[in-house]
Amino acid sequence: MAGSIVDLVIEKIKLLSPECQKALSLASVIGHTFHLEVLAFLLEKDLGETCDTLWSAVRANLIWPTTSKCLYLQPLSINSVHEQEYQDMKEFLSFSFSHDRIQTAAYQLLTQSETEAAHIKFASYIEKHSPEIMERVMHLNLARSALTTEETIELIRLNIKASIEAKSKRAYNQALEFVNE
Repeated sequence: MAGSIVDLVIEKIKLLSPECQKALSLASVIGHTFHLEVLAFLLEKDLGETCDTLWSAVRANLIWPTTSKCLYLQPLSINSVHEQEYQDMKEFLSFSFSHDRIQTAAYQLLTQSETEAAHIKFASYIEKHSPEIMERVMHLNLARSALTTEETIELIRLNIKASIEAKSKRAYNQALEFVNE
């Protein structure tokens, strides 16, 4: 039954523009809740364009703004909002998938190579913007088959570091997962 629900959601997503479909698919790599800034990085667009692209998914109830500040960014007001205003508000601009099956469906629209590329790019974003190694390593592990030999060797080192960090946080099962990767 679950598969058929995802299939129905995939059909609903396919009614959106190709740009919106791509944005939702990349957002699904980030997680259930995602920041507009991160999605803009993955899409290689500015915040205004990214918000514009997502708005049809909001209208279709596939994603929801997590704060009322996002409502200010409706496409009707895009021309009156300058990029600097987006930059000033970016930490408050996030969205959530309205159901986990929608996130799953959006993720399934990506090919394996697109999925791997998105995980690698998101891992690079995490590396630049956060000291959090465990999430970065998790995304690199999901893209392991796309890594070069040198990158794979570095990933082994990162898995050991992530395992140590997980153990220090008493996340023993996660620590074991990193060691087994």
